[in-house]
Amino acid sequence: MNYRNSKIIKLLNTSCLLDLGNASPIRIAVQKVSWGVGNKNMEEAKQIKAVVFDVGGVLYGRSVGGEFQKRNGEGSINRGVVYLIQKLKLCGYRIGILSNTISKSREGLKRMLKEDNVLELFEVIVTSDDAGIKKPDVRIFNLLRGKLFLKPQDILFIDDEQRQIDGAEKLGIKTMLFQDATQLEADLVVIGVLHK
Repeated sequence: MNYRNSKIIKLLNTSCLLDLGNASPIRIAVQKVSWGVGNKNMEEAKQIKAVVFDVGGVLYGRSVGGEFQKRNGEGSINRGVVYLIQKLKLCGYRIGILSNTISKSREGLKRMLKEDNVLELFEVIVTSDDAGIKKPDVRIFNLLRGKLFLKPQDILFIDDEQRQIDGAEKLGIKTMLFQDATQLEADLVVIGVLHK
């Protein structure tokens, strides 16, 4: 499927129509999260208000020389992650980016997001280039928290490097170690943020 040109046409009670540009609109189910009584994972997920993604290795391929490698053979963006971001937004989560950037690559990142028609999905973009500090420094996570106006426990941060995850956890931010979009979706379902 081509998510590059996708647009949400109309939000219905628990579903929406998704226009993929080259086919008839399709209906996808969007379920509100229901919270299980006494389930710690569900209670913790209930607190989550924002989901923040790393760029290199999660949304795009690994960073090399300020540019991002091609991913999935069709382009640089990880379409499975974009699909999950769209689902998260439909469920009411705020979406952000926190990324270490190489000098002068912040504008390149925004240009790539715009070219891939996903820039508008992200409410907050924090880069090390802007902040003057890099992950896993706790101060960059605190800056992210401040831009979102949220408590650390209200944020879920997704990264493909354990040391970055460790930095976020020091501040009390919930985390997930990214392997691929399939694993990420399964993990989001397990903690009750998404439903299959």
